[in-house]
This record gives sequence, C-alpha cells and structure tokens, in this order.
Amino acid sequence: MNPDHGRLIANAFEDLEHSPKCPEVKRAYEIFIEETLAQARELQKDGMKFEPSGSQLLCASHGISCGKGGNYETAQELAKDIENNQHIFYRPSDNDYEGYEDHPLFQLTNIKNTNGENMRANDVFRAVHDINGHTKADHAPFTPAGENRAFIEHKKLYSHDGIRALFTETAGTGNWVNYNKKSGEQNRFYQKSGDLDKLKFPPDKAAIFPNGISFTDWHP
Repeated sequence: MNPDHGRLIANAFEDLEHSPKCPEVKRAYEIFIEETLAQARELQKDGMKFEPSGSQLLCASHGISCGKGGNYETAQELAKDIENNQHIFYRPSDNDYEGYEDHPLFQLTNIKNTNGENMRANDVFRAVHDINGHTKADHAPFTPAGENRAFIEHKKLYSHDGIRALFTETAGTGNWVNYNKKSGEQNRFYQKSGDLDKLKFPPDKAAIFPNGISFTDWHP
C-alpha cells in the first residue's frame, strides 16, 4: 500500500461522523450485511465452521500455530485452517462497541457458530473476509499491502452500495490503524514485532467515504 494513499484514507476516516441513522449510510450497511450473510450461508452450506475464541491449545488440536490470545500467527496458518479443516476461529466483538451499540454490525444475526450461538454481524463479516478476502487473495498477509489485496479481492462479491460499507470496514479502519497521525507508526512497529495486543484501533463508526476515495483504484 502506498503510504501516501494510506495517510489520505486514515485522515479521511478521522473526519467521518458516526451516522448509523443517515439514510445513505443505513442503506449501504443494510445491503453490506445482507450480502455478507449470503456469503456466510454459502460457506456453511459447503461445510465451513465458525468457532469463537481460539487458543494455542485449540489451534494445536487443529494442526494450526496460533500466537497470543489465540490469534492466527500468520495468514498462512489462517489459510491452512480454512483449506485443510473447513474451519475458522474468530474473536467475538461483544465488548468492542461500547458507546457505539447502535452500529449496524453490532446486531445479532441468524448465522450460528459451532456452539449454536447467534453471531454478531461484525463477527460474521470478519470471518467471511478472512476467507473470501485474505485467503482467496493468495493468502494476503495482515500488512497494509495485504489488507489492500484482501479488499480488492473481496469487493468482487459485493454490489456498489455494499462496497461503500466494505471500504469503511476494511480500507478505512485498516489504514487508520497503520497510518493515523497519533499511533500509526507505533502500530506498524507492533505488527512487525508481533505485539498485536498493543495495537490501537479506531472508533467503530458507521459511516461511508466519498465516492472519490472509496471507488478509486488504490495500488500497493
């Protein structure tokens, strides 16, 4: 990812307002969630299992290497679990939306995890994005360039309105993590050192970027 493009997106994200009731935002997220759930149903129909909260022990039982907190150590380990086991661990986001409980992605869906529990829309999307984005994009790593590749791959499965919300939830938040003025440089260091638990993340805004940003072809 070109750092200049990353900084432009990060700065634009700073200017966005959390606007879940705005008709344009509401429509984009409703379509985005509907199209994401359709992808999840197709994956589950083919045998994919969504399991909450990994651990090093659980990962080992699946022949997978996980780091701190049960996160996949690399995109290759993620892909191995998906491709070999028809299985993916995801981190539940029940505690991530404090102050933003009106965010469309915080709602519960009818997609169920391996425990028979209904998954939040955000959790469904993150799992689906790891499969249809990162893994299909030739195991794109969790780096600025890798996240860009995953977005470009995954947007093939969304409509125009769905892509607007997809951009906010991937390119928008991802570039904020890597290039925001306050913590971007430090976040990039933590990603290289593997200290992912120290990363700072942006607020969970429901918003959409201007078309001139979200529908420009960004290149690494």
